[in-house]
Amino acid sequence: MRNSEKIEIRDTTDQDVEESALEVLLKSKPNIKDLKIYVVCVLAILLGLLHLHAGMYGQPHFLIYRSIHVSIITILGIFLKPLDMGFIKKYKYGKLLLCIIDNVMILSIVIVQIYIAYDVDALCLRGGAISMTDVIAGTIYILIVLEATRRWVGPIMVVLAIFFTTQNLIADKLFWIFRGAPTSYTVFIDTLFVRTEGIFGLPIYVVTSFVVLFLIFAAILRRTGAGKFFIDLSLVLTGRYRGGPAKTAIISSALLGMISGSSVANVVGTGSITIPLMKKTGYDKTFAGAVEAVASSGGQVMPPIMGATAFIIAQNLRIPYIYFAFCSFIAAFLYFLSVFVIVDFESIKRGLKGLPTSSIPSLGPVLKKGAHLFIPIAALVYFLVAGYTPARASFMAVMCLIIVSSFRKETRLSVVGLLSSIEKGIKDIISVSLACAVAGMIIGGINFSGLGLRVTFILSEMTKGNMFLLLIVAAFVAIILGMGVTTTAVYITVATLMAAPLLRAGIIPIAAHMFIFYFGVISAITPPIAMAAYAASGISGASPGATGKAATKIGVAGFIIPFMFVYSPELLLQGTPSQIFLAFISACAGVYLIAAAIQGVFLSKIIVRIRYRIVFFCLAILLVYPSLTEVKEIIVLLFFILLVIYFLIGRKRKRKANSEDIVNHYE
Repeated sequence: MRNSEKIEIRDTTDQDVEESALEVLLKSKPNIKDLKIYVVCVLAILLGLLHLHAGMYGQPHFLIYRSIHVSIITILGIFLKPLDMGFIKKYKYGKLLLCIIDNVMILSIVIVQIYIAYDVDALCLRGGAISMTDVIAGTIYILIVLEATRRWVGPIMVVLAIFFTTQNLIADKLFWIFRGAPTSYTVFIDTLFVRTEGIFGLPIYVVTSFVVLFLIFAAILRRTGAGKFFIDLSLVLTGRYRGGPAKTAIISSALLGMISGSSVANVVGTGSITIPLMKKTGYDKTFAGAVEAVASSGGQVMPPIMGATAFIIAQNLRIPYIYFAFCSFIAAFLYFLSVFVIVDFESIKRGLKGLPTSSIPSLGPVLKKGAHLFIPIAALVYFLVAGYTPARASFMAVMCLIIVSSFRKETRLSVVGLLSSIEKGIKDIISVSLACAVAGMIIGGINFSGLGLRVTFILSEMTKGNMFLLLIVAAFVAIILGMGVTTTAVYITVATLMAAPLLRAGIIPIAAHMFIFYFGVISAITPPIAMAAYAASGISGASPGATGKAATKIGVAGFIIPFMFVYSPELLLQGTPSQIFLAFISACAGVYLIAAAIQGVFLSKIIVRIRYRIVFFCLAILLVYPSLTEVKEIIVLLFFILLVIYFLIGRKRKRKANSEDIVNHYE
């Protein structure tokens, strides 16, 4: 690419995001037809303010607090995704009928919520001997939440919930591990609706206590222009180097992933800029979309602000969230390192160069405009390390962000902008909240029936406690469930069934849960239903299937890294400093060799033959082999260094021979 050629980079800001309901209302005249928009606006902002208040002053009664959250989220879900049945719409009054059904569900949720709040203490005391009114209210509530989840998360999650809960009612008619003593319908509703083992269980507790506030913080941060700042900063750091736009996509996706936690949202946020840039600099549309999909999926594992699932994992492990994020750093670094190296090798094969200097912003102006936006993120980390609860830490970070954003006119928030950000944060949590509510039902159903213990026993017997076989089963289940289901839902479901067998096989708890989490993330780029790849293909114009296959190739190290930290817990900072350092160096070398084996490139501009690619792959496997001692690991690393020297000497001789041929030609 000639340096004189200028590539136009679209100047996007975070104000280019979809307008909030509040902004829409303020731009239009009051109209009864906009009643739904008014309701969405008011409910979302009120729920956001409720969570901010709870983050500072503490939560009210647990059942009231969690039920209000689920009820408002369900109402918003129904409003924002109305019932859509094409075969009913064909009839004369079909649309009216669908509208009536939605309104009846909303009214029912409101009535049940009032019923819960009216005498919540009595309802809790009746646990175990609930009344018929409780049963009716619980049944209506559960069915409506399931319907809202179907619209936002998909049918897979709903089918799983129905199966794992209702099997308690007909357990005497089932077979194999599902057979058991049936339970009464009253006890069934009591478990799922009144107690904290169902809808209002651990997953919703985590969402209402931590996740909502972090997403509100992220929404406000995006509103200040942090997204554009991160992309511009990534362009400054990588734009001028070979394959610059692709490397920009990797770094910007990692940075944006810290404040979004959603693979698809990350693809849309950064891909609208980076994918066109990659195409203009020589990458084909399939590869460009695949790079963005893989990089954006990794945003969920990027500390310090990881995806919503990380908070649930920390709660399951009963460890501080900041400690879990700290332990995840090396694993996240390895993920992005693998993508970065594969992209670099692809640039070498295609002979690509970086962006022209005229298309890259200057570092000084970029930092001047947005460097202060790092202060709230640093403050959030500080508050977490200082021992604040995640709820209080996120509230303090929001206050810090509001103050810091006022330092510059470009990032200053108006009252409308602030309220719109709160509204956006609540909308962002709808799918996660509904998935967690239904996941709580799944956990309640499995624990009540004892199915989890039976699955643990069966898997232990089938695999004879073989760690590798159990890991393969867990990875396969996570990938299959992840086809069209959120990472949070995948993790909760798989962890409920597989965490105990993995722990019994000798895997340390943090490694077992991280393993399941990683494969839940990887499922977003795994065909045939790869949600992140689908989103990227919509921007790149490539085939979703081809983009998914390319993403699997680019992210292949992501399928191996979880095995690495299971067999080498040092990669999760579990060990002495010397052990952690050696494991880190070995893992980096292994990731580099995997990339070299896939791409057929080694070092800089050395295209290698198939026999060397086989050697690279075998060395990479040796570096993650479970029985490899520290001495053997050092020997493999020394062999890797000798291999590097061998190729460097070979390249030097080749250059010398080429220069001598040129001299002889002129003589």
